[in-house]
This record gives sequence, structure tokens and C-alpha cells, in this order.
Amino acid sequence: MLELGEEGPKAHWELGQETGKHGIDFVIAVGQELAKQTALGAAHAGVDAAIVADNETATTMLNSMLQPGDVVLIKGSRGGMRWQIAQALTGQQITGIL
Repeated sequence: MLELGEEGPKAHWELGQETGKHGIDFVIAVGQELAKQTALGAAHAGVDAAIVADNETATTMLNSMLQPGDVVLIKGSRGGMRWQIAQALTGQQITGIL
């Protein structure tokens, strides 16, 4: 969604708002302003949300929270290298976009 330009912040806020409609329990936003908008939109929709600075912090937080049977959706640009989170959680090498 980096390609959205001026519409990016609004689109990220709306994404956060949608989490409240779909039974999402928790949103961890990684990064700067656009990620922050997703977390703020989620919080506004009643979803617990956190904003963290980097992939390592997000991974640590997830490892402390996840229970067997939980589902994790990782949304992010290749530039943000969010695949590192998936790789750390699964212990498998991630070689492409999932």
C-alpha cells in the first residue's frame, strides 16, 4: 500500500477499522506513520493494538502471546521485510512472498 501516495494513511486507517469487523483479537503495527494509522484504526474499532519499532520487537511480542491454534496474518511491504517475522515464528526459511 506504499504505492497509494496521499491515500496511504486513510487506507491504512480503514484497514485497521476492518479488523474490528472480522473478529481480530490483536494488531501489532510495525514501523512508522502508515503502520501507526493501521493500529489507530484498529484501536478505534475496539481491537487491542500495539505499535512497535521493528520486526524483532514484533516477533518477541508474538512469541509471548501466541497459543496453539492461533492464526497470524502478516501484512507488509517487501521493503519492510516482514517475512522475517514469519521466518522467526515458523523456524522455516522464507524465500518468496506468501
